[in-house]
Amino acid sequence: MSSRAPLVDDPLATGADRQRTARQRLVPEIGDAGQRRLSGARFLAEALPGDAAETARRYLARAGLRESSEGIPLRAPRPAAPGAGTLQGALAAVEALKAVLEVGRPFGGWPPEGPFPPEEGR
Repeated sequence: MSSRAPLVDDPLATGADRQRTARQRLVPEIGDAGQRRLSGARFLAEALPGDAAETARRYLARAGLRESSEGIPLRAPRPAAPGAGTLQGALAAVEALKAVLEVGRPFGGWPPEGPFPPEEGR
């Protein structure tokens, strides 16, 4: 057993960090390498409106990202309908995670063309 102290820059060095990220690291697209990328990534939520920014901040902080003025600028897929800020923030957080991990397509083909939710009779 090594007596060396863990690397400070390694987000998985402490037992608490390993436990906190255990489920994320089980996802094949993330793993230990992806979690290190997430923990080293920064984001900027100032372009999102109120509830959307707060939701994105919570989601991304739990994934291990930190907010910084030099981080990935978050953007919303479209203007939020009244009361949809939380969903808009969640979508912005998912897009930031996909960008850091280099998986998926931007907005995954979302949003569909036309109004959302779809109008009745369509």
